Amino acid sequence: MNYFHFKLPPFPYFEESNKDTYLPGDTHIDRQNFEFFDFIFVTKGCLYLTEETNSFAVKANQGLILQPYLHHYSQQPVDQLTDFYWVHFQTTGIWETTTTQERLHPKELILPQFFTLTHADVLVQHFEKLYELYKVVSDEQLLEREALLLQLFKVLMTNLSSDFSPAIRDLAKEAAILINEGYTEPLEIQEIADRLRFHPTYVSRCMKKVYGVSAKQYLQELRMNHAQSLLKNTNQGIEEIAYASGFNSLAFFSKSFTKKYGLAPSAFRNHYRK
Repeated sequence: MNYFHFKLPPFPYFEESNKDTYLPGDTHIDRQNFEFFDFIFVTKGCLYLTEETNSFAVKANQGLILQPYLHHYSQQPVDQLTDFYWVHFQTTGIWETTTTQERLHPKELILPQFFTLTHADVLVQHFEKLYELYKVVSDEQLLEREALLLQLFKVLMTNLSSDFSPAIRDLAKEAAILINEGYTEPLEIQEIADRLRFHPTYVSRCMKKVYGVSAKQYLQELRMNHAQSLLKNTNQGIEEIAYASGFNSLAFFSKSFTKKYGLAPSAFRNHYRK
């Protein structure tokens, strides 16, 4: 296993991102002098990728970071429908590749080249937000993209951290599953904690350690993402969308949405339908 060690500062910076679907027979682009890191995360199917002489089969809930300037290509076409996100990033700072996850310098960002996540919802949420910001229209969105890149790294690092026990990881995963199953309903964190038979503060602390966000933040992000999708893709009324996304009042939904995105729900819908 190889690990990238980035000395900080400066932090890696965002270049571009998107998501793709490959049909059986498709192959990844063959390139040798690409100047950016290519961070790929597969959500369905399998990508067969080679970097120089090292080959990887990147399956669902697995990710791979390809180095700049090395030869990357598909050692074989995909054999099933394959969905994946990708982000290109770079750094002006010093970085190196090693076979150890141990910290070599006091201030550094350590990322695995190849990894598997048992519960990838938060990472996928960040990738989806980056996809929605593919075309930047404001300075605020430019900064948001940079922040989301760092959030991707944070989620990846916390998921792979050995600083917490399997019990903490398992509890966080169980809480995340329950939230994903019920976020469109009037679900409360207390209810999740009761079902898991733990105090809500402890459940939230475990989720913070594993996913980088509290239980409340995790729930709120799912609801916001669902509301965004409904605003952009349906003609449902704002109040109907609020309740369909799990919010208990139109006023709270509108206030929360406006605070997060800088646009009221109706203005957000009009902006994306221009």
